[in-house]
Amino acid sequence: MPQAILYEPRLSPHAIQPLLAAAEKLRIAVIGDFCLDVYWEIEPVATRVSRETGRPVRRITSQRCAPAGAGSVALNLASLGCEVDAIGFVGDDL
Repeated sequence: MPQAILYEPRLSPHAIQPLLAAAEKLRIAVIGDFCLDVYWEIEPVATRVSRETGRPVRRITSQRCAPAGAGSVALNLASLGCEVDAIGFVGDDL
């Protein structure tokens, strides 16, 4: 049976090394709401005004995506070297 690691509020750099080494041996299931955040970079100055709304129109210059919710947790655990099983549900939402 795996040995429990107790949380210490203040860890020295020397004390954290065994914890990181232990993480590489763990297999963790993450159950939750896996999301994807989408970020749009826009031009700060409007290039024209919309006929329909009368509001300024700004161009999207780039788009990037990042995991969110349980996806962020799973990614962080994987970056520590843990083996991660992702468990979630699929819906019709965006």
